[in-house]
Amino acid sequence: MNDADKKRLLVLTPRLPYPVMGGDRLRIYQVCKALSARYSLTLLSLCETREEMDCVIPNDGVFHRVERVLLTKARSYLNTLMVLPTPTPLQVGYYRSAAFQEAVNRLLPEHVQTVSKLALNLVSASRIRNSGVIPCCSHHIRVLRACCITHAESGL
Repeated sequence: MNDADKKRLLVLTPRLPYPVMGGDRLRIYQVCKALSARYSLTLLSLCETREEMDCVIPNDGVFHRVERVLLTKARSYLNTLMVLPTPTPLQVGYYRSAAFQEAVNRLLPEHVQTVSKLALNLVSASRIRNSGVIPCCSHHIRVLRACCITHAESGL
């Protein structure tokens, strides 16, 4: 399939899948590699360090575009402390980032659907409802149900 003919998907991840090695990075990469055969992928990823923000992304043909947002561990710990007295799940607090939310809002209109590994929690419910977000695992389906979000069949 010609790259110009591919539909555009926005991939949201809680950590950069590069360098590709074990665990969640490998899973994210392999799912995206499979999707890249049919879709043009834009990656929006949180990074914990300046090194991740600056690392060179290999030209492996998986992602058409890569954008990163810095969210340090210290900030994530502070976010978690701030949600302790609230009903907000700690995982949601840990990954909360206004800069990530702004990037999602900016990128959503350019894409036909959104695929999320963990960052579903970071996008406001109304934006998810209107964006066609596709959960990647049963945990995200539970998160979506908890937020009273429904989504149409994705066709992926």
